[in-house]
Amino acid sequence: MSGGDPFVFQSDPYDVIDSVLAPWARKHGIQVAKLDRECNVRSVWVFDRLGNRRAQMWLDLPNAQGDVTVIASALDPSSPTKWGQREERRATLSTLESVLEELRPMIFDWSGPGAFT
Repeated sequence: MSGGDPFVFQSDPYDVIDSVLAPWARKHGIQVAKLDRECNVRSVWVFDRLGNRRAQMWLDLPNAQGDVTVIASALDPSSPTKWGQREERRATLSTLESVLEELRPMIFDWSGPGAFT
């Protein structure tokens, strides 16, 4: 039989950065999504005070050393399927927290007063 067993647990590729991401998120009361359509992800949606999605920050797949690209983007206010402003930073495991701290105010600013995750 070829192929992998669909019932065998595969490790989460984001485990290498969760030791930095999880405490950072807890410190700020930020909800981090870990699964999207059965795929491992690390993503933060920010909503305006009315509950509309306004911005997102996500982390690309990290390498084994924890090097990762962090992307923050605002949704285009004219269309819920288009992206507006965008910022992207490369981080190492040792710089990840400072990169997250740098991008956090941007996604909340893009979402307006009363924004939440």
